[in-house]
Amino acid sequence: GSFEAALDLGEVRLPPCEDGTPGLRTPICEIELEHISGPVETLFDVARALADKYPVKVGTVSKVERGFGLAARRGGLDHPPKGPSVRAGRSPVEPGMTARQAYGALLAHCARQMAANQAAILTDQNASGIHQMRVAMRRLRSVHAAFKPVRPPLGTTEVIEQVKRLFRPLGTARDLDIFCTETMPTLQKEAAGVGPSLVPLAPAAEELRREAWTRAIRSVDDHTFTRMLLDLGHLSATASAPGDGSATSPDATKKDPALAPFARSRLDRRYRQVVRQGGDLKGMDDEARHDLRKRLKSLRYEAAFFAPLWPRHQVKAFVKPLKRLQDEFGAINDAATAASVARLAAERIGGDRAHEAAGFVGGWYAARADLAFRQVVEIWPF
Repeated sequence: GSFEAALDLGEVRLPPCEDGTPGLRTPICEIELEHISGPVETLFDVARALADKYPVKVGTVSKVERGFGLAARRGGLDHPPKGPSVRAGRSPVEPGMTARQAYGALLAHCARQMAANQAAILTDQNASGIHQMRVAMRRLRSVHAAFKPVRPPLGTTEVIEQVKRLFRPLGTARDLDIFCTETMPTLQKEAAGVGPSLVPLAPAAEELRREAWTRAIRSVDDHTFTRMLLDLGHLSATASAPGDGSATSPDATKKDPALAPFARSRLDRRYRQVVRQGGDLKGMDDEARHDLRKRLKSLRYEAAFFAPLWPRHQVKAFVKPLKRLQDEFGAINDAATAASVARLAAERIGGDRAHEAAGFVGGWYAARADLAFRQVVEIWPF
């Protein structure tokens, strides 16, 4: 195979304004690899060799976008906007794909979302960047599960294990973000004068949050993160390459089936799992509720993966009740997280007042969780 490599060195400049507002600049130091011919996997082999030797990162922002970013910063130099987090967007799946081609396209889609949110975390400490990074990782794990019959025998499990290791520090930082920016302000407003003072928890929670962010940044800034993205690119290129999908023999079709029947079978299986597990909602313990929440989330992710295969109104009708249920289960999970983080903060600061405040947080959110689960029982559509 052949490719073209280019080294770009320089900077993007925004000149000073007539009113005296100073100019801005951001440096450029990039290696661009462009595929020309032959297997695309070769390009990722080269990129991985570079990543093993130099401290590089996978770039997703164009020079033009950097210029617009500088212009946005100059609009308010005292409080420059945080770099945007990146949502998943529309599924890359297309009706004419085979199952393996769809698998490759979704791998690349998830990898791009992770890479795009790296800057939001490292440069801007944007809490939404951590959230969207975790969404991308969950989606990737759902892709891994959904396409088990057609994924390559080597490399996939190792990448997923790397994702799981990275997911933990990001999850801790996300939990503390929510506690400090949503849980505490809500309680201080709604429960003012009702229970014990929550003031003792605030400084300890903020300290835990700073520590968690330090660990999260370290994990996303590590060489292993770049290597994981490039490994995903290599897997995507291998899966998407023509070969198995273009063959017409019965054996090739079995290895790489048409996408629509594959997707229908997969969603039907997931749907039946959810229906079966939700057969005794009222008798569920906390562990069973948590497991059902994860299955609903997986079903919704997989429905989104395969959405382009069916008319939009049918997809919307299928996904709408899943979203409502997921929102209520999310409130239940948030309650458990609030109680857990409050206990950690109380242990950090110590003293009866802190533990009393943590107990109040746990009780308050336990009541909210019970209300949310009553909503689940009421709206359960299956």
